[in-house]
Parts: sequence; C-alpha cells; structure tokens
Amino acid sequence: MSEIFHLVIGVAPVSRSNPQGLAAEGWYRCEGNRVIVCDQDGAPTGKEATLAPGDVPRVIAARLLRRAWEESLGKSDFFRPLGHADYEIWKY
Repeated sequence: MSEIFHLVIGVAPVSRSNPQGLAAEGWYRCEGNRVIVCDQDGAPTGKEATLAPGDVPRVIAARLLRRAWEESLGKSDFFRPLGHADYEIWKY
C-alpha cells in the first residue's frame, strides 16, 4: 500500500461567534495518477480524483476533503415553510 498523508484544512474562518474558526482533518494516499481520501488506516472513504498534469496531490486532496465535509453537514430545514396557513387563527 502507498504512503498515507495527513491533512488539516480550514473550513470556517475566525469569527466573533467562532473565535478559533473550524478545521477538518483527513488522510489521503496516491496510487498512480489517483488521489484517494482514506481513513488513517488507509481504507478508502469513497472520495477520489484523477490527477491532471501539473496537479498537486495535496491540493486535490484538500478539495476532496472540503467537499466531504460540506456533504456531511446535510441540508438545513431552517427556511422550510412552517405550515401555519392551515390554522384558522391566521385567517382574517
């Protein structure tokens, strides 16, 4: 198996509500012209990309890790309809 590299990326900037910012941690390995995001033991997580000529594997791995972090957040239902239109009290 190829060497496993550790990666830490910033995913949210420093702010008043989050004075330390946020970071995501991950690991990746290179096999031929592929970058594979994996766990610390080398098991693939499902995110991988093919390197184009001139690509830096660490940069591509950071993009994949960021995308995986964003997908792990899920979709918020904050702006969902509240459904109050059915209540008689709201009708005039």
